[in-house]
Amino acid sequence: MGLDQFLGVNIVTEKDSVNMIQSNKMKKDILKHLSGYDLESSIIFDDGPRTPTDLIPVYDIDGKQLVMHSLFNVQDARTNYRKANQIQNYFEERYYNSDELHSNREYNCIVTKVDEVTIDDIVGRIDRVLDQQGNEEIAEKEFPTTSGFFYGPTVYDDYYYETSAQFRTDLLRFKKICKEINEALQTTLYKAAIFYSSWW
Repeated sequence: MGLDQFLGVNIVTEKDSVNMIQSNKMKKDILKHLSGYDLESSIIFDDGPRTPTDLIPVYDIDGKQLVMHSLFNVQDARTNYRKANQIQNYFEERYYNSDELHSNREYNCIVTKVDEVTIDDIVGRIDRVLDQQGNEEIAEKEFPTTSGFFYGPTVYDDYYYETSAQFRTDLLRFKKICKEINEALQTTLYKAAIFYSSWW
């Protein structure tokens, strides 16, 4: 068991619930505007195909629930990390420290929207770390590791630098994909955004 992390582009809606028939209609509508992307439903249906189901809620970087809900994830723009606890620490720090309402809730299985300001901040931090690779003081200041029961080692080793660099690359690639998708979806009720989530 360990810390599993996900970064990806999702198609979101502002609906509060949806059923399987609505979901299929939405997917067809979205696919009319997108080509070359493999979409997978983010909706979990508990009973029959007509059962309304709450969509996965999305939170902003400050831990506040947004109006939007995750509808589909874009399989072509999704990647996984494991025990890259410096990434988890970045989101935990902002989630816990920004909203007292969530201070007693574990940052686990929470879908967080990664906005452009956050992307720029993360990329800048990782750039400074990579420019001084091997300098633990810089790493600890800019993009520190953190301990947790399933979080893995907190050393600033090759894995730390590799996963940090990969996260930077993925963020910038997904930002580009997100822009392309939103240009295609601009006449629809849907939009794409980058999300981070984790579980252990």
